[in-house]
Amino acid sequence: MFHLGRLVNISVKVPEEIKRLMKEVNVNWSEFLRKAVEAKIRMEMAKDAVRRLDEIQKRAGKVPTEEIVKWIREDRERPKVVIDASVAAKWVVSGEPWQEEARILEEKIAFGEVEAYAPHLFLYEVASVIFKTIRSGVLKINDGIEALNAMGQLGIKIPPAAWNDQAEILNIAAMTKLTVYDAAYLHLSKKMNAKLITADSELKRRGESVAAILLLKELKI
Repeated sequence: MFHLGRLVNISVKVPEEIKRLMKEVNVNWSEFLRKAVEAKIRMEMAKDAVRRLDEIQKRAGKVPTEEIVKWIREDRERPKVVIDASVAAKWVVSGEPWQEEARILEEKIAFGEVEAYAPHLFLYEVASVIFKTIRSGVLKINDGIEALNAMGQLGIKIPPAAWNDQAEILNIAAMTKLTVYDAAYLHLSKKMNAKLITADSELKRRGESVAAILLLKELKI
């Protein structure tokens, strides 16, 4: 709770007899007092939190318990998916097959009916696809920029990655004989216990031993 920085001195006045007795026992009084002060601060902050919550509750309207439980249950039961760049590309560039499935998924994510995740790599892969469509003349640069900005508003969650995640991703890549980039999606899907949605049939074929995968055409939501 407390991020301790530089230590400073404080003084405490006690009777002389207490001071004498303190010297006779084997106690690190500095450490003891520091912990006592921290504990007291935590207690007083907790009391203040209770007081503030009580005040907020008095100002708030009433909601039946059944309604609150329903709200919580809706969040818990909301489908979770991991999406890859092959899905997101269809939100920008027209192309069959599975255009309609991609559109439905996009709307479900935007409206909060589906909780979507992607690895950090996703951002660069989507930008790369859009850049290539611009370079090939399919898309204008202004439309590409607008597409990326709009995609950032859909609510796709990008969890932070750590070095131990990369080690696991490397192991998945070696095991499946897929690229590290493909393995990043598999790893996140496994970690989040969420189905991976892709338009890449090769990723599905090789990665099914690691995580649950659905081809976009198989999607039923």
